[in-house]
Amino acid sequence: MIIKNKSDQKSFSSDVCGMLTEILNTSDFKNLSIVIANNIKPSKGHFHKVSTEIYWVYKGKISLDTYDEDSQIRSTVNLDQESLIVITPNIHHKVLFASNNNKLIVISNPRWTKEDEFISKRV
Repeated sequence: MIIKNKSDQKSFSSDVCGMLTEILNTSDFKNLSIVIANNIKPSKGHFHKVSTEIYWVYKGKISLDTYDEDSQIRSTVNLDQESLIVITPNIHHKVLFASNNNKLIVISNPRWTKEDEFISKRV
């Protein structure tokens, strides 16, 4: 069993997504990380070669621009509160719009690392 308190959370800055608060990492649970993006703003386009990310909108709304390398399909995805998207490896993505006072929960498997975050020119 793992119990995490607010005092255990660590905040850090991502070059792509801004300030994030890590609530679970691999020192707690192998191959999984969970972060909270409070008031995420439009982000830089990026993709991951290894990690799958789940974006769950806890509060507010966000819009994402996505590009699938395999199918070469580009799309805009609108997520309302309590909606989610699973972003598999090599899906280029960026936040286009985020409502005020939003809260986005990001679950990564395996865990998020800077080494697996690549800037995209496709979105």
